[in-house]
Amino acid sequence: MPSPISSPVTKNDKYFDALKKHLPAGLLATYLAADGLLSGIPSENARLGMSWIIFLSCLVACPLWMRFYEVNRSALQIVFSCVSFVILTISMGGPLNETFQNPDHLATAKVIGAITAILFTGLIAPLVSKAAAPA
Repeated sequence: MPSPISSPVTKNDKYFDALKKHLPAGLLATYLAADGLLSGIPSENARLGMSWIIFLSCLVACPLWMRFYEVNRSALQIVFSCVSFVILTISMGGPLNETFQNPDHLATAKVIGAITAILFTGLIAPLVSKAAAPA
């Protein structure tokens, strides 16, 4: 069954409607749930490895999710969804929570991720998607 947000972005879409179509919400929820389970792993090295495995597995699944679950044939929208997934997970810490031992380095990575998320969702994605959207 296709997702309710599976329709492509059109020039008539308002900003937040278009933004929702670029975010793989179900995949992001899957990632967050799997990532939340990491706190139960006692070994620091195991958490590090598993955090990257979860992140990379979800990243690989993103285009498949968009293509087959969201039934989306727009290559641009699939690429935007994958980039959005990476930006959102990095801005929340994602696998970097386990990678960076220095809190300052983690904070810097999160700030860069947050700024990138703002620029991508507020400027880059709307401009490119509107230019590429069918009439």
